[in-house]
Amino acid sequence: MCFVGSWFPTLVGTSVQLRHSCCRWSFITRRRLVQKTTHSRWMAVQQLVQYIIIRKDLIRDLGWPLGSVIAQGVHAAVAVNWKYRDDPLVYEYCSQESHQMHTVVLEATSEAKLLQLAEQLDGAHIQCVVWKEQPENMVTAIAVKPYPKEQVAPFLKHLRLCK
Repeated sequence: MCFVGSWFPTLVGTSVQLRHSCCRWSFITRRRLVQKTTHSRWMAVQQLVQYIIIRKDLIRDLGWPLGSVIAQGVHAAVAVNWKYRDDPLVYEYCSQESHQMHTVVLEATSEAKLLQLAEQLDGAHIQCVVWKEQPENMVTAIAVKPYPKEQVAPFLKHLRLCK
């Protein structure tokens, strides 16, 4: 059996078949189906949202092009989804089955505000990635792992939608 790679669940009748990414090993389990079904029903009630927070002052005060700032948010989003790729919420958010990614882009007024928000999220155990532009080592964006909206929105309600 290979110990490198990932397992991918697939529904097979009333069970879930887990297939390994780099070999032909697989097995079927009913307990996993019950957990996945319960999780899917919960997901239907809870809307998953990924929040991206960018620094508006990069455009306004530092003269960055809009496309460069958008790229910073995209880098942060890809980084957080890759970092937590084995998380069931990220899997559900990114799966081909859902076809419904809900992303909200918010703006922070400065690097200090962005870092303060990152500390608040960390204190609340909300998983996120703080993106730094290199080689300047400048914090440009935060991407929050996909969560149910009700779990994260209270920490972000003071921020404005990015325009």
